[in-house]
Amino acid sequence: MKKEYVIVYTTTGNNDEARKIAETLVNENLAACVQMSPVTSVYRWGGKRVERQGNTTRSQNSQVQIQESRGKD
Repeated sequence: MKKEYVIVYTTTGNNDEARKIAETLVNENLAACVQMSPVTSVYRWGGKRVERQGNTTRSQNSQVQIQESRGKD
């Protein structure tokens, strides 16, 4: 049976949040590897331009891992 994979991409406010996500995903066997990177986000909020520093996490997860974590067959 061929495994299908998904990429999960998340932004966080700082490195500590990114690290907690990465550690949880790996410790719970929800991802084999999580990559963390700094990022600068530019967006509009309340009619004003905002620029913030943060982090991203990127993990490759199998459909089986995701289904098992959600209690599905």
